Amino acid sequence: MLERDYPAVAKENAAAIAKARESALAAGRVEEKKAAAAELARRKKEGVTVGMTKEEVLQSMWGRPQHVNRTTYSFGVHEQWVYSSGNYLYFEDDKLTSIQTSGAR
Repeated sequence: MLERDYPAVAKENAAAIAKARESALAAGRVEEKKAAAAELARRKKEGVTVGMTKEEVLQSMWGRPQHVNRTTYSFGVHEQWVYSSGNYLYFEDDKLTSIQTSGAR
């Protein structure tokens, strides 16, 4: 709008305007990064639920499994994620379909 209404002022202050725009963009990126970090921290505290993706499970408190058993069928891929706690997660393609817990505390 400044360029349209006051072209001479915009041209004269082009460097300052560009710097101000870059600062505004950088501030927005910082806020996005903070929000993403807060979301990741929240996920780390949570457990898992049926329907989550593999990536969501990896970002949860369950994290990486100790071992993965993978079976490929004509209709898709089935995975069993094995955890040292004796718990198991079962995936069909990329979605968590069931959770098996050992009951051990």
